[in-house]
Amino acid sequence: MKEIIYSLFPTPVYRSNIDLKFNNKQKKIIEDAYQSNFLDNRMFKDIKNMFEKHINIFLTEGLLIDKQVKPFITQSWIEKIGITQACFDAQDHCNSYLTGIYLYQCDSTDQTFFMRYGYEQLRVRNKGTNSFNCASYYLNNKQGELYLFPSNVIHTQSERKTPAADKISIHFNVFVDNFLQRKTPGLQYV
Repeated sequence: MKEIIYSLFPTPVYRSNIDLKFNNKQKKIIEDAYQSNFLDNRMFKDIKNMFEKHINIFLTEGLLIDKQVKPFITQSWIEKIGITQACFDAQDHCNSYLTGIYLYQCDSTDQTFFMRYGYEQLRVRNKGTNSFNCASYYLNNKQGELYLFPSNVIHTQSERKTPAADKISIHFNVFVDNFLQRKTPGLQYV
């Protein structure tokens, strides 16, 4: 038998450039305020609908979640990282199923970091990195991109490297309704 290495339980991260258009009133709220749950404001209905469209694509096409499971955004907030400001602490969101980040304003040196979570028995010296031994990943940011990922993934934004405008990102958490499985879950046999 030929040797095989299986990738068990991979962590999905959805990335799409949706480059949303904002009107002047929406821009003012995003750029001037740290308003929590602002996606509940009727003024942001089209923006919220676009996020929900991509959440459904990620769930049904990427994770193969049953279409009867209904996702909904529970929290939303704006994060600003100033020119001289350090990044926010690494975090996860145990109170939700998915987390989303939309890059409203950033430059080409900005990054989002994702870190492995959970217990590690040992951390041994590697001669290189791959998806099996890497403890963290980063994605170079591009304005207009949306990231969706499981909320238990630890993440943070990079420190600013260039004296450009503030980095502004829209964050939200997603929970699901009608999610209980009625049948005994099947196993994937290898």
